[in-house]
Amino acid sequence: LFGNGMLGDWGAHIIDFAHDFLKLGQPTQISPLLMEDHNNVIFPLSSHIKMQFPARSKKLPAVELTWRDGGGYHPKVAEQYHADGKAPRLGGAGTLLHRADGKYALTRGSHSGSSNIVSADPKYREQYAEALKPNGPKFNHGASFTAACKGEDKTLSPFSIAGDLTKTLMLGIVCQSLNEELNFDRKREKFINNDRANALLEGPAPARVGRNSTRWCRPKCLPIVATGESSAPRASRRAAAIRARACSHCLPVRHRCFSTARPWARNEHSRWCIRPRRHADVWPRA
Repeated sequence: LFGNGMLGDWGAHIIDFAHDFLKLGQPTQISPLLMEDHNNVIFPLSSHIKMQFPARSKKLPAVELTWRDGGGYHPKVAEQYHADGKAPRLGGAGTLLHRADGKYALTRGSHSGSSNIVSADPKYREQYAEALKPNGPKFNHGASFTAACKGEDKTLSPFSIAGDLTKTLMLGIVCQSLNEELNFDRKREKFINNDRANALLEGPAPARVGRNSTRWCRPKCLPIVATGESSAPRASRRAAAIRARACSHCLPVRHRCFSTARPWARNEHSRWCIRPRRHADVWPRA
């Protein structure tokens, strides 16, 4: 019921750039820096999380990654990178990477957006102009996936990349849920000395339901047939789901949380909502 929030949703479109090209893998430490309105029911309104990644080789040193989501939390670009005394515009969502030597920083938008060098010295932008040009996708999402299944092309984010990235995002979401610092063993793929975190990582055991049997998913909910269909009309299932506080079996939706007062917005009066597919709170829109 807690959900994945902005990290589980937009993280795949923002962190993927650094995670793939820097071969980050999974972090060894995840620390909560800010959790606004933290609770055990639904993901926080805003969250800042710091992840520590160890060195992968001599050319791939340790990396510290800070994730921010929520309104009013734009990262600040250090003055040493300002060109002509002006701070660069970062847009609605993206990544800001700092070099250890401080020569320049690198910005990148979400999805397949282009990268830009941020530096007070224009020579770096000229030097790496060709390298910054993105290789656009050959097909759209659906056509690219179909072509890959037929062996005619490769997706830009195959399961070998997406699966590893998803692991990292889920570790961050466990940190959001518990709101405590976590240490992770990359080899064993287990949290160190934290049974609660490992329980969330493993998840509940699959339910065993007979082919023609009926089970109750939560108190006050309607009985659910093994095929996933309820014996009641959809309107009744919806009402039962709201009464039972968002039963995931009664009403399958993207975000399993509801509000009887304001069904499309989470606000200070209610912690239950149905979030629309329009997102604008990774960074505030310019």
